[in-house]
Amino acid sequence: LPHLPEPCRPTCAADAAYRSLLANAADAITVLEEDGTIRYQTPSIEDILGLPPDVLVGTQLIDVTHPDEREWLAAQFA
Repeated sequence: LPHLPEPCRPTCAADAAYRSLLANAADAITVLEEDGTIRYQTPSIEDILGLPPDVLVGTQLIDVTHPDEREWLAAQFA
């Protein structure tokens, strides 16, 4: 990242490493907004649930949660 100012380089390199780690993770990692909206979903979710991440981003986690678990999940966001 030679075109960036020196103070930014370590942060940007760490950010690139973080993004690479998430993109290549075998586990599903979901980043949520405070209200339970899915903000980011790792690509591995497609192997696990059969749904591409872009289908899930912007939806409420509770909408893709098994009905038996919804009451518990709702309590976590109360």
